[in-house]
Amino acid sequence: MDNLKPLFVTSLLGMLLVLAGGCGGGVEDDTQEAPIGDITDTWKIKETSSPDPCSPFQSEYYLDIYQNGNNLTVKDKDNNTFSGTISGNSVSWTGSYDDTYNGGTTTINSLTATIASDCRSMSGRMSWTWKDDPRSSNDSCSGTTEFDGIRGGFNGC
Repeated sequence: MDNLKPLFVTSLLGMLLVLAGGCGGGVEDDTQEAPIGDITDTWKIKETSSPDPCSPFQSEYYLDIYQNGNNLTVKDKDNNTFSGTISGNSVSWTGSYDDTYNGGTTTINSLTATIASDCRSMSGRMSWTWKDDPRSSNDSCSGTTEFDGIRGGFNGC
C-alpha cells in the first residue's frame, strides 16, 4: 500500500494541474476602469484660458457626448465627430475638423478632462494645432486651452 501513495499523489497533482489550466480565460484588458456613470448629454463648454497669441479669445460652445460603455462619440454644432474613451472619471478624445470660423483645419492632438463625482461638470485641457488651407498660405499655430463644462440636462451619475 505504501508503494501506491506516490502514484496517488502524482495522479492527484496531475489532475489539479489539468483542472487549473482549464480554468484560465485569456488576458483581460484592465487598462480602463468602469465609467463613473453615463455622461451622455449636451454639454456647455467654456474655454477658461488660452495664453497663446494665435487664439487670444475665449469661447463657449456646445458638445453632444454619447457614451457606450467606455467608448465616447463627441459631436459639435457643425456635426464634426470625435472618438474617445471614459475610464473612471477621466475622459479623452482626439480628432480634426474644418475650421469654419478661421478656415483651415484644427486638430485636437490630445484632450483630457475630469468628470465631477456627480457627473454634472467637467474640467480639462486640450492641446491643438491649426493649419491654414495650403492653397491660401502656410500659416499654422498650436496651443493649449483649458476649459470647463456643465452638463445641459438634469442627469447625474
